[in-house]
Amino acid sequence: MKKRIFSFFLVLALVLAIPVYAEARTSTLVVDLSFNGTTASCSATAFTDRTTDKVSMTIELYQGNTKVTSWEKSGSGSLSFRDTAKVTKGKTYTLKAYATINGVEYSKTSGAKTCN
Repeated sequence: MKKRIFSFFLVLALVLAIPVYAEARTSTLVVDLSFNGTTASCSATAFTDRTTDKVSMTIELYQGNTKVTSWEKSGSGSLSFRDTAKVTKGKTYTLKAYATINGVEYSKTSGAKTCN
């Protein structure tokens, strides 16, 4: 009986000693907002570590709390977006991006910037 208990605990110790490695995944969302006169340049990139990663992205441009415009894009692997929108000098704008990468949600907001 003692041998069976000892054998059980020996096997248990060996099983617990086997390392289990979780695969580290890296995903990053980057946004950029700049102005050229009264044109806002809006860009967002979702960086993934695999070309097979499923990505969907929504990008929104706000003037204060008011949504000026929005765009949607989807694809596989790292996904980049760039477009422009008409803005008003003297107003402050923010660019927000929301991405879902393989079911995991990410969001990023640019700092508030004023069109000069």
